[in-house]
Amino acid sequence: MACGRSEILPLGATEFGDDTGGQAGTRVAAAGAGTGGGGGTSDSGGKGGKDGKGGARGGAGRGGRPSGGTGGGGGGAGAFAGAGFGGQSGFAGAFAGTAGLAATCGDGVVDPGEGCDDGNHDNTDRCLASCGFASCGDGFLWKGYEDCDDGNVYYGDGCSPSCHFEVDAIAAGADATCARSSSFAVKCWGRGSSGTIGHGASDNRGDDPGEMGEALPVVDLGTKVKPTALSGGAAHFCVTFDQGLKCWGYNGDGELGLGDTEYRGDAPGEMGDNLPKVDLGLDLVPWSVAAGYNSTCARVGKGALKCWGANLAGQLGLGDTEYRGDEPGEMGENLPYVDLGTNSDVHAVSLGQDHACALVGEGNVKCWGGNEYGKLGLGDTVTRGDGPNEMGDNLPFVALAAPGATLVAVGWDHSCALLGYGRVQCWGRNDEGQLGLGDLANRGDGPDEMGGNLPTVNLGTNAYVSNLVAGRHHTCALLADGTVKCWGSNGKGQLGYGDKLPRGGEPGDMGDALPALDLGQQVIALSAGGEHTCALLVDRTVRCWGANGYGELGLGDAANRGDDSGEMGDALRAVDVGF
Repeated sequence: MACGRSEILPLGATEFGDDTGGQAGTRVAAAGAGTGGGGGTSDSGGKGGKDGKGGARGGAGRGGRPSGGTGGGGGGAGAFAGAGFGGQSGFAGAFAGTAGLAATCGDGVVDPGEGCDDGNHDNTDRCLASCGFASCGDGFLWKGYEDCDDGNVYYGDGCSPSCHFEVDAIAAGADATCARSSSFAVKCWGRGSSGTIGHGASDNRGDDPGEMGEALPVVDLGTKVKPTALSGGAAHFCVTFDQGLKCWGYNGDGELGLGDTEYRGDAPGEMGDNLPKVDLGLDLVPWSVAAGYNSTCARVGKGALKCWGANLAGQLGLGDTEYRGDEPGEMGENLPYVDLGTNSDVHAVSLGQDHACALVGEGNVKCWGGNEYGKLGLGDTVTRGDGPNEMGDNLPFVALAAPGATLVAVGWDHSCALLGYGRVQCWGRNDEGQLGLGDLANRGDGPDEMGGNLPTVNLGTNAYVSNLVAGRHHTCALLADGTVKCWGSNGKGQLGYGDKLPRGGEPGDMGDALPALDLGQQVIALSAGGEHTCALLVDRTVRCWGANGYGELGLGDAANRGDDSGEMGDALRAVDVGF
């Protein structure tokens, strides 16, 4: 018999070998491989197959003398005894085959039923300890190929169906955009001057090919900094984390809150652990942050508010026009709280060019700072917060159509509030239709224009607004069904309708006539910059449209999107953030 052949002979069958005894059968991968060697012509039978697995047999013995030959050595499991063939009266071989070794995952040999076997029990490489191939969603992290693996292939749980970290927050500044991942990494792109995007240089990112994805660096925020909130201003960004607040970018007015006017993030060695925390006072940890045009506010403690930066119009709410944060000794315990009056704990705040609005108490709104166009909603154009006795209980609530506001959104010169039942009211500047009222008349700058006299924005039949954002001169609403509608200025395509026509300033612009944007799928978050808008979609991809002169859309060029036909929907590429 040929060496290593794996046929099985019937019990008692005889096979002859040479005079020296048969060779051992070879081991093969399949079960039942490895047979006994052939019988010898000498007194002893041939040796059984070496390390054969089930179904092998002992080699047949052939006696050279009248005494029977010795049976073959043990073969694999279930082997037959070697059959004796005597010269005169052969006897059956004496020894039955013994069991061979069982197949074992991790022994380095791919056996039947194993997809792989790399000789170890490591669940972090291509071949798992179960000898199956690694795949996304198996709950094991494949090093070098997966960023995460949570045991499923669903969106929205921090680990994408392709086993990469997801984007879970976006923030648009005037000419730049930042995103935070589920792993607490932050990346920024767009205008880089003044350190706005925190790369330690002043060059733009996202306006040329090869600058996004893996080539886009993570903003170095320092050791153990895990951002919990992210906000963008005109040329600076801020993040909160469990131990404080950090801001970077333009600082000409002290908006970074570091006691000087030095930019941060535009040169090497300024970020990471070298970027100081904003000093808000002893044991004060910020709950949220809002970056405005050139000022910043943080909600601290139990509903308290502190603001710093430019203050020419009293937008810091401190009863004067002194800037804060641009000189030593102005932050920490020396920075006063904004006094918004009795029972006016702050729940949210939004900043514009030179004014601010806060959601306070039981769904009320208060606004202060510059008041051109009536953007404070107080029925006049008188600035508030730049002189004594203008804040606290002396600062009136904004009269809305109904109590129970849940959100405020402030543009450069207009303000909006989200009311109960998904309704919206907007006031202030309206030369581009940004109030969404079907005309170009300002609201809030004269008596009897607010409260029930201020129409709610008509967004169509059964429209229920769940979120609201305001850009420089445009406004966007996220509806409960995951669609988005935008109105106001549109010179760069920031409304996303494939043209440059403003919406909201003419009769017939709003309601069911205002279409939902074509973004291909449902939206879960929005952010509006100066003249661009970004959305976080249900699959956790980011899509941006509008102005793109600095690469703020993150598409590797400087071409605007949304201002011409065929640029939205499937034609609008997702931003390659590279998380």
